[in-house]
Amino acid sequence: MLVLSGLAMGALLVACLLALIAAPHLRPHLSYADGTVPGEVATYSCQAAIGLDGLLPCPREKDYRWDLAANSDLSTTWTTSRSDTSMLAGVLTQDESACPDSRIAWTLTANGRTSTGSLSSTDRATLVTLSLSEPQDRITLTLRRLDSAPCATALEWRQAAPEAPWLGFLWSW
Repeated sequence: MLVLSGLAMGALLVACLLALIAAPHLRPHLSYADGTVPGEVATYSCQAAIGLDGLLPCPREKDYRWDLAANSDLSTTWTTSRSDTSMLAGVLTQDESACPDSRIAWTLTANGRTSTGSLSSTDRATLVTLSLSEPQDRITLTLRRLDSAPCATALEWRQAAPEAPWLGFLWSW
């Protein structure tokens, strides 16, 4: 009886370890679909478990970057890898070093739900969240310059992260 419970515990431990290894790969991600192609930089939002580098990988995030010329606007559309994506999140930041007087309006849209705001020299970063109530096919971020400065500026969506409802706990370490 003791041997059987030891085997059962071992099997449970192996199953849990496999679930942790697979979790980051099951997380929904965005795939470019249409519009202006943003620059992409892969980032990681956590530290791997002590001594287990490569065994328990951190979720991979993408930071997106757009350069906006004076008096310009642009739009980028993505699809998600999972239709049960329930929320989008991340941080929009404006790089105002090259154009300190620039202002950018942003709109994030999916299935008729919208989150909007603007960034300027006084408000250079904002947390972006958009709750989704039903499966969505397309997610669009629209950017528009509000100022008349002749210089170019840039905006980044850092840790652009779609979330699915039932797997969130697996990669929130």
